[in-house]
Amino acid sequence: MKWTRRETVKLILDMEQELNTDNWKTDGIYYWPWFRMQLFSFLVRNLELAEVEGVKTETPNTLAQRFIDSIRQLAKFIRIGRADILFVGAQSHRGVWQGKSYNKFFDPIRLSAEFINLSALAEYSGSTKESAGGARIFSFTDILFLLRFFVAKKKMSPDFAVYRDQVILYLQRRLPDTNTKALVKSVNTYWPLLIRNIRAWKIVLGTLRPKKIITLCYYSQKVYALNAAAAEKGIPVFEMQHGPINPLHLAYGKYETLPQSNSSTLLPASFLVWDKSTQQTLNESFPQKTAVIVGQPWISFLESQVPPMSKKKKIITYAMQPRIAGEFFPSYLLKWIQESSHEYTWWFRLHPRQIDDYDQILAQAQRYLDAGSWEMDQATKLPLPIVLKNTDLVFTFVSGVAIEAAMMGIPVVANHEVAPEYFKQQNKENLVYICSRTDEELSWSELLDKVNNFFVANKSVRVNSYEVMKSILH
Repeated sequence: MKWTRRETVKLILDMEQELNTDNWKTDGIYYWPWFRMQLFSFLVRNLELAEVEGVKTETPNTLAQRFIDSIRQLAKFIRIGRADILFVGAQSHRGVWQGKSYNKFFDPIRLSAEFINLSALAEYSGSTKESAGGARIFSFTDILFLLRFFVAKKKMSPDFAVYRDQVILYLQRRLPDTNTKALVKSVNTYWPLLIRNIRAWKIVLGTLRPKKIITLCYYSQKVYALNAAAAEKGIPVFEMQHGPINPLHLAYGKYETLPQSNSSTLLPASFLVWDKSTQQTLNESFPQKTAVIVGQPWISFLESQVPPMSKKKKIITYAMQPRIAGEFFPSYLLKWIQESSHEYTWWFRLHPRQIDDYDQILAQAQRYLDAGSWEMDQATKLPLPIVLKNTDLVFTFVSGVAIEAAMMGIPVVANHEVAPEYFKQQNKENLVYICSRTDEELSWSELLDKVNNFFVANKSVRVNSYEVMKSILH
């Protein structure tokens, strides 16, 4: 029987209670939040997705080129000088508009006249010539790479090794058929590296001297280190929402019984969220922190700039996701697309991490579906707010697009075993219809009747992201 996300979460919560992980401390840090996410990712990959992923290493040739790139980034970093506000994100958070590449969550604020010269943006790979405001963007990966040459290596503390072994023994008892070597290798590699990155980040922060830091995906290895470095320097870190947040993602869920972990310096000080539902989730999970509703900046930035398209048929946007359903087009979905094609065009919007799957998805769509029933290029390349502005209905498994569509007053249909957890509040408010297994047997017209009966007059809830963010950043 397929291992589920709920089983992953339950196993980790059981472990936390039995091993009293909340009190684990080494190098002056309550580090269970970090270890918890290494464990969570390991279990998701190996049990839910049946993958094995080792620690990535670089070849000498790669390192040589990396050193050259890092020197270039260092020169750019020095030219930036001070930055009262430091934004930290990734290329996967970018969208293209009018030939320029924008960080969808930061640039609507960062590029305003009020903040462009007071801020800097740190991303994994730095800017390209298409990056808007590229003069104040640098690659923090390259800068940390250089600075680590000046930071002594850190041996793993004996306490950490003891705690690690407790986790492994627990897993071997509960999951005797699971090979834990990859987890051991990952933990042994990344914790000492995280300590070195903390020291490197302190040099970066000492140079930029930011007063506030806004991050995306705080649970990446290098951003954990940034959080700890900022905490040592007394700089508040705000984590901005970039997708659905719910208790089944253990970066955001089930911390309410872990007071030491809740206050760990590896975690951000506060959260900036899109909507009330997410705020409620984080208030429950992190009772010692604050979650502030700021809306979705990319929607606020783009929605008013483009008039609606003229279209021959209504549009259903299928917000796709990598590896979620096990297949791109389940049989029930193919049936619905075929039966609705006289009235709707289905727009297949690929997730940023699915771009490498483009040819495979295209081949399947061409094989199974009539040419006039779907579109993929515009749906993927256009900024999401513009796609949603022209969308009449959204279908997804559990994509965060559902939340953004609901905020714009667009009906959403979600179908996945964890959808009730992901969209609990939106479903209660008749914003997201969650399919049951029996719905998969329905014809399109039968499903549409159920969906139309579910949705009430839906008024979108608007938040002026720029004004809210301005009050936070000042």
